[in-house]
Amino acid sequence: MRRIISIKEFFSTIGLGLWQAVCYVFRVFNPNNKTKFWRVIWAVFAVCIGIFTLVVSYEFITKKVIKKEQTWNKVWLSKAVYVYNYYDDTPKYIRNYTTGEKISEETQWFQVAENGDEMVVFCEHGKRGYFNKYTGELIVAPKYDKAWIFSEEYAAVCSKDSLFFIDKKGKEYYKSLGLRAKEYENFLFKNGLCAVRTRDDKMGIIKPDGTWVLAAEYKKIERNNEVDLWEVSKDGYMALYDDQMKEVFGGNFAMLEVVDADHIYTMPEGGGAKQRYNLKGELQDAIVIYSTSQLTYSTDKLQQVKNEGGCYETVIVDEIATCLRYFVSAGYNGLMTKSGKIVTPAIYNDIEAIGKDLYRCEYDDEHSVILNSQGQKVNR
Repeated sequence: MRRIISIKEFFSTIGLGLWQAVCYVFRVFNPNNKTKFWRVIWAVFAVCIGIFTLVVSYEFITKKVIKKEQTWNKVWLSKAVYVYNYYDDTPKYIRNYTTGEKISEETQWFQVAENGDEMVVFCEHGKRGYFNKYTGELIVAPKYDKAWIFSEEYAAVCSKDSLFFIDKKGKEYYKSLGLRAKEYENFLFKNGLCAVRTRDDKMGIIKPDGTWVLAAEYKKIERNNEVDLWEVSKDGYMALYDDQMKEVFGGNFAMLEVVDADHIYTMPEGGGAKQRYNLKGELQDAIVIYSTSQLTYSTDKLQQVKNEGGCYETVIVDEIATCLRYFVSAGYNGLMTKSGKIVTPAIYNDIEAIGKDLYRCEYDDEHSVILNSQGQKVNR
């Protein structure tokens, strides 16, 4: 005959079973249990607890502690974009703060335009791209081998050494002009003009529509911001052009150095001293000297001197020559009197005194002449 179990007996039986299960678990993980089987169980349990603790600790530290420290490593480009740097201030990634998305995952470098333009060029995995620092919008994904900052709505970019331009929507221009880039060149538009180089290594100036305002036939063209003019050179002729391509200053020079409107330095084609002009072409200094030095020559006289070891030794006596050597630039030297009168032009690579009034003046490693203190050639 079946016996009917009461509700009290039912719950008592379940409660007793649960208690027995709990006790069984505690016995299983009791470190005092000496059997090999339960020791293995205990070891596995301890390892799992350790791993769990490490994971929880890592998540807490990275999301709570380090997150606070990261604020010190953020460089804000605008209210919408910041760059997160490593602790050595090198960029790690760039994030759009508004959306929370990363503009660049592994940034190698970035450059903000000094002219205040909103476009920022950056490098990721060796490729260049652009984003808008005010909106955080990625305009051009990293794909170019070289890239420059924007100027007057355009930026120069390179695929290998092929140079062309893009606008702020990423549209490409002037691919058909056959332009190329060399190291250390800046391709920036100034007053609607940009100096560029062609594949036959000649430079010219183009407008934003790709038309040439100065034909690509020059060896060098660069913008001088101190006088706001273009420096151009070809076949020994060097000049300054304005934006209408009119010559402001020019001539056949070995060198043209523009510091400002009152300091324009030139050097004759055949060498010699620098001369200083102003922007009006007026000669300010007929000769510009970098430095002067005394020249000494060896005599027939001997002298006893004490050396570092305390012993006396015989040395040849040197005396000072009549003229000084003056140095202008680019390795050019000349002779001048001690009163400042120029004896010879600065056309020599090196000058040495071989007597009180005799000097060996070297043109190059194989050719030299002997001059006296009046600059006259001496046949010896």
